[in-house]
Amino acid sequence: MKRIALVLAVLFIIATTAQPAELGFTGGLNMANQTGDWTENKTLLTFGGGAFGSVPLAPQISVQAEVLYMMKGTKWDYEEDGISIEEKFKLTYLEIPVLFKYEVPMEGSISPLFFAGPALGILLSAKVDVAGIELDVKDFTKGTDFGVVFGGGAAVKAGDKAKVMFAARYTLGLSNLNDDPDDPDFSFKNGVISVFGGFAFGFGP
Repeated sequence: MKRIALVLAVLFIIATTAQPAELGFTGGLNMANQTGDWTENKTLLTFGGGAFGSVPLAPQISVQAEVLYMMKGTKWDYEEDGISIEEKFKLTYLEIPVLFKYEVPMEGSISPLFFAGPALGILLSAKVDVAGIELDVKDFTKGTDFGVVFGGGAAVKAGDKAKVMFAARYTLGLSNLNDDPDDPDFSFKNGVISVFGGFAFGFGP
């Protein structure tokens, strides 16, 4: 919680001291899965969201720093002794993307936007859930996850200095998350499709 509060404070300082700037909130649905040596795993529906601050670099181009609580992982559905069982591998992260954003100038109140950039994920928890019984596996999961975020959406003006935003993004994990010393060759990586909505407040002229 202290780390989240610190990053939120930094975002607020950025948004209120840079001229002009934006401070906002975003969140929505994650469709999480993992690639690598897993077999027969499926998409796990989770949630994510947080806050962001952005400052302009040039007309229509800005850099946006975010702090997000992101739930990731994967799942399996199988039968054992004739009983259907759902097993989930659930990871939660404090994720900090730094995105370069381009907002297409348009007449009217709606502007398409596109963004991309790196992201650092700090592992908060890692659990295996089998039929509601959880096992902590954080000690066997890498504590950081480096990735790349890219996506697009639209911003809708909601007054002089406010916007409502909708976007879809893909977060491609680049790190092997296995940290099990008894099975060092096993490999798996995160991949998440997110559909987010948000609201931003403008500061400055």
